[in-house]
Amino acid sequence: MDYRDRLTQLAQRLSKFKRWALYAAVCFPAIDYLLRNVLQIGPAAALWDQALLGFFLLLLAFDQHSRADSLQPHKMLPSAYPLAALCAAYLVADLNHFAVSVEGIRATIQFIPFFFVGYLMIDDSDQALSLLRTTGALAVAVAAVGLLQAVVGVDMPSGWVDVTETVTVRIYSIVQSPNVLGSHMSLGIFLCVGLMLYESSRRDKLFWGVGCLIMLAALLLTYSRGAWLAFAAAALLAAYFWDRRLLVAGLIFCLAAAVLLPSISSRVLAVVSDEYLEKSLQAGRLGRWLDAYDHLRMNPLFGRGPGRHGGAVAARAFGIPYADNYYVKLAAELGLVGLAAYLLWLGRTLLEGFRSWMKVRSDRRFYLLGGLMGGLVAVVLHNGVENIFEVPYLNCYFWLLAGLLAAYPHLTGPKSGEVGK
Repeated sequence: MDYRDRLTQLAQRLSKFKRWALYAAVCFPAIDYLLRNVLQIGPAAALWDQALLGFFLLLLAFDQHSRADSLQPHKMLPSAYPLAALCAAYLVADLNHFAVSVEGIRATIQFIPFFFVGYLMIDDSDQALSLLRTTGALAVAVAAVGLLQAVVGVDMPSGWVDVTETVTVRIYSIVQSPNVLGSHMSLGIFLCVGLMLYESSRRDKLFWGVGCLIMLAALLLTYSRGAWLAFAAAALLAAYFWDRRLLVAGLIFCLAAAVLLPSISSRVLAVVSDEYLEKSLQAGRLGRWLDAYDHLRMNPLFGRGPGRHGGAVAARAFGIPYADNYYVKLAAELGLVGLAAYLLWLGRTLLEGFRSWMKVRSDRRFYLLGGLMGGLVAVVLHNGVENIFEVPYLNCYFWLLAGLLAAYPHLTGPKSGEVGK
């Protein structure tokens, strides 16, 4: 038996676990919480997601029967080359902080390969739909835990609200902060709306409809202004392509929320107050953005280097606070060249997703993929005011679901009754 036969046998053995690995990926927040907070297994909690990614990379390397003919996976790679080349160059150029550079690069690109996991490793549309249902159901469960926190009045750090606000509880469920939960809920609401309109069973429609209401309540109770605004903007964009009559419904909902829930309107309007702007410039988000701009101005092309400003790595290594804007953080660390390379890859990913969505306009998959597209856009927009991609599970979710969205119209084995609205 030569090495090729042995590799084939190894690939076949590994592929038996692929299905469970895919479900582990979409159950990322629950597994991570279980390992870190319930079982408190330190090494496993820190490394399990990297082991999962390594497993998928092995499968991708061994798989000789991918859907290359229909998906043309290599057409996506040129958009990723500039970012990969830039990161490789930093490993050579920034030797004074080599360990920080390695960690910074890892934090930036570690979960991007999950795009190719979703793009190439899902066998058929039934499996894709099952993964989306699991993702949606978990989001509903996470939201329910958050609502329970609101009922019992869970303690929260005083820094989560301004001293002038009357907010007593900001929920965060099993994730690390209300802002992270808000981004998860935005993604989950869009996905579950798509599932609700896609499903043919009344029972399933009712489940996803109730789930959407639970997640919407959780989103409001995070009191995350960034998540609210990102969700609203993504909803308006989705409604424009989905059904423009929904634009009116969305505006009515926003006005009703502002009138019936004054704590929400006052929190949103606070961002334009003189007091907020002054505090934000001194020690808040605007001040951090200006600080990042100063570093970019000094190093406009290539920035300070990976892991050197505005993210989790810089906070651990140098005590530098988060930039509260993932793109500003990238600009300060990688410069305009690095930011352009990242946005090129991100933009190509969204473009492929949008093309997939438009390919299914003639059947009810249009609703399913439209919901998925809206959720991804909400996460992208929320990164404009938070470091959402610094959160491992949301970073994994985004790239995995983006790959699934790009591949979905090409998957074989459509469910009966998919064609025709």
